[in-house]
Amino acid sequence: MQKEINDKKGIQGFARWTKTDNDGNIIDTSGWMKNLIPNGNVDTGVGLLFEHLLGNPVNPLEITQGRIGTGNTPTANSDVGLDVDVVGTNPALKVKELNSRILLSFFFPNALLPDDTYKEFGLFAVSQLFSRLLFFPELIKGPGENVTIDYRIEILNI
Repeated sequence: MQKEINDKKGIQGFARWTKTDNDGNIIDTSGWMKNLIPNGNVDTGVGLLFEHLLGNPVNPLEITQGRIGTGNTPTANSDVGLDVDVVGTNPALKVKELNSRILLSFFFPNALLPDDTYKEFGLFAVSQLFSRLLFFPELIKGPGENVTIDYRIEILNI
C-alpha cells in the first residue's frame, strides 16, 4: 500500500514586535500574530511568487524592506501598501530556519522610529507590497526604545 502524500500547501506569515532599551534589555514583546499574505492580485504576495514561477518577473520577489505605519484599516487581498506609512528599514537578518520556513528581522533604532502608536507592518520587495498585517496588540513606542519586528513566512500542509 502506497502512503498518501499531502501535496496541498498554504503560505502564511507570522510577526511579533519586541521593544528594547539601548543596552538591549527587553522592555516588552508581543506574541506571534498571524498575517494575511495577499493573493488577490498579481503584484502582491502569492501573485508575485506565481509571476516568478511563470518566468514573468516584472517585479522583484526578494524582501528588501519592512515598513511600519499607524493605519488601522483591516488587511485585504487588494492591499497595495500600508494605510499610513511612517518609515522603513532593510532586513537586519534573513535566515532559512527549515526547508519550509524563513525568518526576517527588521531593526528600527530609536533615532529612526518616532514615538507613536504603530498599528501596521508590511513586507516589501523593493517598492512592491508582499504582505501587510495589523499589530495586535498595538505597538506603543516610547522615548529611548528600539523596536525589532520578526517576521516568519511558512509553507504549511493544509
